[in-house]
Amino acid sequence: MLKSPHILSPSLSSTEEDQKIELKLHKPVNRNTQWFSSPGMWAVYIALIVATRFVFELFLPTYSAWTTWNVFHSIVTFIGLHWVKGTPFSSEGTHVGDYKYDRLTQWEQIDGGVQYTTTRKFLIFIPIIMFVLTLHYTSYNPLNFLINFAAFAVIFVAKQPFMAKVRLFGINSD
Repeated sequence: MLKSPHILSPSLSSTEEDQKIELKLHKPVNRNTQWFSSPGMWAVYIALIVATRFVFELFLPTYSAWTTWNVFHSIVTFIGLHWVKGTPFSSEGTHVGDYKYDRLTQWEQIDGGVQYTTTRKFLIFIPIIMFVLTLHYTSYNPLNFLINFAAFAVIFVAKQPFMAKVRLFGINSD
C-alpha cells in the first residue's frame, strides 16, 4: 500500500509540499538566482564573511569590529537579497523581455519562491550564527546587543514566509 506524501511529512502543508515536489521535478530556470544553489557558492560566501571579519579586526577594536561586521553583513544582504528587484537575465536566457521577475526581490526568486529549501535554510542560518558569535565576542554588552539585535531582526524578519512579496508602508513597491 502506498502512503500519501502528506502522511510522510505532517509538518508541511500540502501547498508547501507540492511546491517542493514541483521544484525537484522542474529545476529553476531563473539564471539570476540558480547560482545560489551551486556547491561552491556556500564556500565562497563563508570565505567572504570570514575575510571581512579579519579586515574589520585590522582597523577597529574587537567589540567594534564584531558589531560592525554583523551590521555590515546585514546591510549588504538586505540590499542584495531583499531590496533590489528584477533580474538582468531573461528566464529563457536568450533575450531580455521576461518581466515576471521584475517585481520580485532576489530572496523571492530563490528556488522559485519555495520556502525552507536547503539554500534558503543556509541563508537564514548564517545571520543567526553571526548574531550569536557577535554577542559572545562582545561579552553581551547591552549597547552592542541592541545594535546587533536590530541588524539581525531586520534581516531575519525579511527572510520569513509572511514577508514574501510584502512591501512595508509601500516602500520599494512599483
